[in-house]
Amino acid sequence: MEDKTKVEETTEETEQTEDTFTRSDVDREVSKAVEKAIQNQRAKWEEEKAKELEKAKNEAIEYAKMTQKEKEEAELNKRLEQLEARERELNRR
Repeated sequence: MEDKTKVEETTEETEQTEDTFTRSDVDREVSKAVEKAIQNQRAKWEEEKAKELEKAKNEAIEYAKMTQKEKEEAELNKRLEQLEARERELNRR
């Protein structure tokens, strides 16, 4: 009889230690997770934009150092690269 009582007490203790969450607890945790994801994406986006800006800045510096003929060639090459990139994109579809 004593063993049965111990088993019942253990079962009751286990049931009492299980966590239950209210709607506001779940909402709070979801909000935290969403906010963290947004912050991570924002940081990634800002890093990408900083790299793009640095690349554009370096291109502008190089462009300023070029002669007129070199500038024309550089513009032509850039246009060709853009066209090739568009063509690759269209071929992937």
